Amino acid sequence: TGWKPNYSTALYTPSEGRNNSGAVKIMSQLEANDAGWVQRVNLKKNTPYVFSAWLKGESVTTNKVGANLAYFGDWHRTFGHSGKSKSLEGTFDWTRLSLTILSDSSGETSIACRLGYYNNTVKGTLWCDDFSVREADMKKVAMGNIAVYIERQDYESTSAERIQEWVNHLDIAYQSLGELVGDFPYDGDVISILSKEEVSPFGYSGNPISVSRSSVADFLPRLSNNDLGFGFLHELSHDFEFEGKWNFDGEHWANFKLHYIVETHNVTVFVNNQYYTGEELKQFWKDRYDSQMGLYLSQGVYFQFNDCLTHTFVTIKDSIGWDPFKKAFSSFSALDDSWISTSNQEKFEKYLALLTSFSGVDVKSLISDDDYAAYIKYLNR
Repeated sequence: TGWKPNYSTALYTPSEGRNNSGAVKIMSQLEANDAGWVQRVNLKKNTPYVFSAWLKGESVTTNKVGANLAYFGDWHRTFGHSGKSKSLEGTFDWTRLSLTILSDSSGETSIACRLGYYNNTVKGTLWCDDFSVREADMKKVAMGNIAVYIERQDYESTSAERIQEWVNHLDIAYQSLGELVGDFPYDGDVISILSKEEVSPFGYSGNPISVSRSSVADFLPRLSNNDLGFGFLHELSHDFEFEGKWNFDGEHWANFKLHYIVETHNVTVFVNNQYYTGEELKQFWKDRYDSQMGLYLSQGVYFQFNDCLTHTFVTIKDSIGWDPFKKAFSSFSALDDSWISTSNQEKFEKYLALLTSFSGVDVKSLISDDDYAAYIKYLNR
């Protein structure tokens, strides 16, 4: 009881469940729709839970997300990938799906059996049965503005002292990111990092930041080598994008902000099967630039081309220091909201102009003509 249809043709069927029991049936057959059957539940505040159900589908067709379990709440907790389970398509027999969620400070949560997702419509029929919500067996480790939720089994396989020290350093990274861009996301609320079985391959930014359990389990043994976690820093850096006035390439900026943390705090990260400490990470970006720019010049392919931008901006930083970047971020934040929808090329050119203004160096002259032309073409692709 308590379930209500949301944007769908839906009904309760008394005998179409897994064992000829009752089930929810959702139909979007005549027109593609984002259809869900939603229930409001009251949970403990700021607590991880696992929502599970059995799903069966018939002719589920979509260009992105098909049948799934979903969590409705604050935008940053549900939008993108963090608010849904694995997706199923086509015609499939009863399949159990699970979704790990983190309740908010109110504890009031809406969960759903869903055909579709944000900006995504689906045709087909979906049956849902045997819903359950249980508190996840996780250990919370927190410091300042960071709280990490780790499966208890994974937590107990590693030194508790090392895990706490890692979280302490993530909080320092959080403070440093605020220092770099001049503000903090989510009105300064704690940012949670949540281990989730259903996430792949690594994770997604937001609040909580969702990270695959397998990635967490692979990472924890590297704490003995003082690894701060490249992927964790990358997703945390994404959270400091705000409304995106300066954001001409999100992956580049996440990596550049990550580099700021690694270099200024002389910490260690593990990436591409190698450890880098402090300024050593510059070599990683240089290697990526050589590979990816070469691929573009020889084949016209923009594969992970954002790493080329990161190498170029790190090179610029070596010439002018970090202070002009801090001032440029703050200046962009003060611009009117029209810059949110401004083209990527205009944002790129404006950011370079601000760096030039604050450094007294013609920053564009630090970029080769060929590279500059490649970046403009990439940003307008």
